[in-house]
Amino acid sequence: MSRTLLLAGKALRQQVRDPLSAALTLLTPATLVVAFRLLLAEGASPSFSDLLPSLLIFAAIMQVFHASLSLAREKEAGTLERVAMTGVRPRHLVAAAALLHGAVALLTLGITLITARVVGFVPQGSTGAALGALLLCATACAGLGMVIGALARSAAQAFVIASASMFVLLLLSGLLFPLPEATWWRGDGWGVGPLDLLPTVHTLRLVAGILGAGALWTSLADAWLALTLLCALFVTAGVWALGRSARNYS
Repeated sequence: MSRTLLLAGKALRQQVRDPLSAALTLLTPATLVVAFRLLLAEGASPSFSDLLPSLLIFAAIMQVFHASLSLAREKEAGTLERVAMTGVRPRHLVAAAALLHGAVALLTLGITLITARVVGFVPQGSTGAALGALLLCATACAGLGMVIGALARSAAQAFVIASASMFVLLLLSGLLFPLPEATWWRGDGWGVGPLDLLPTVHTLRLVAGILGAGALWTSLADAWLALTLLCALFVTAGVWALGRSARNYS
């Protein structure tokens, strides 16, 4: 546990040395919330309340950038190699990364939600439940970022891949515009399609339903299950990629 905390602290100090990147990660979503609130007049369609779930999910998607670039920079600077040579096991690196990215995700989402309340948004349902869904999404995005950062050969390459991944999540999740229905399998009142493989799809349904319509979590049980499974899948992939990268130096 002490090694994990030491590694997490070291990674946090690296982030503090780059205040611009840290500020962009933490404050960009909240800044967009304020901008949209000022630009959208009362009675506009879509309204500020309609757009807020997408802005909150954008805060979760930002973790793709944060996780991938922070890991790629550590590799490029030789930090990961030096840490591995001290005998630190891959599981300690994975745990430290989880602590760091989890803290950043929670802080980013917290700032964004508080900003939304300050500028006048009134949630119709449980803010805690919506935050839980957003944290699951952010965790999945951090897992994707860890895969990108571990496999990229440089920070520049990680930046390009992370940018493309974020555009896919933004464009194919219904955050910006409605998407046509695409279904692979259909059952009794349900269907599964290719877009259901994106955690942001289920997060949008949850956050919009909870904050916008006051839906209870029981009425969205299928979306909770799908998001939880995808989160576990993306995190497992991130843990494997980071462990593989660390073992290459040991």
